[in-house]
Amino acid sequence: MVKPTHKIYFPSVIENLKGNVRHFIKRQDISKKSFGEIYFSEIRVGQIKAWKCHTKITSHLCVLLGEVKFVIYSDDQKITELFLSSQRNCRLMIYPNTWYGFSNIGNSDAVIVSYIDKEHDPKEQLSMDIKGINYDW
Repeated sequence: MVKPTHKIYFPSVIENLKGNVRHFIKRQDISKKSFGEIYFSEIRVGQIKAWKCHTKITSHLCVLLGEVKFVIYSDDQKITELFLSSQRNCRLMIYPNTWYGFSNIGNSDAVIVSYIDKEHDPKEQLSMDIKGINYDW
């Protein structure tokens, strides 16, 4: 049986004429003991950041600005493409031991907010050259 690699959430939006409020994550979405850190990842137009795999960390990702294609690679060598943008309010959760990468497919720089359940530890993250997984970006 193949383990799950990811899950998509559609948090609520509070509409406001001056600008909407988009929820990212709520306490009931996570364990009380699972706060690691929140950071922003910038990616320039046409650039690719691939491949990485966290061995112990669950990542929650949301695109704040721009359009980003996420590519997830499962144990059974299945590729899943997910298209997230600032216009689509959703949160992508990526489970530990899942290889993934992302590319900016928009016309301007993109910003991704990332919440991880443990503090970043370089020894915990695996990286692979972009050619390590057969995928045509």
